[in-house]
Amino acid sequence: MEAISVESGKDKWLITIDANALDKDFVISLVEKLRLEYLAQKTNFNEEIESFGEEIKTDWWNKNKDRLLGDNK
Repeated sequence: MEAISVESGKDKWLITIDANALDKDFVISLVEKLRLEYLAQKTNFNEEIESFGEEIKTDWWNKNKDRLLGDNK
């Protein structure tokens, strides 16, 4: 048996992982990342939302950079 095998069916992918090949916690973490990626793709963000996010980050940084980096005046 191979450590990891992938089979494709009509409507599903079947991924089989040898329990001795990878740590259980790593596999669970990997599956969680796949789930999050799936949810992110379903969200269908448009450019306006991304622009708004950048604006929020820029505003936050401008308000907090002196506190985080120290006031160099």
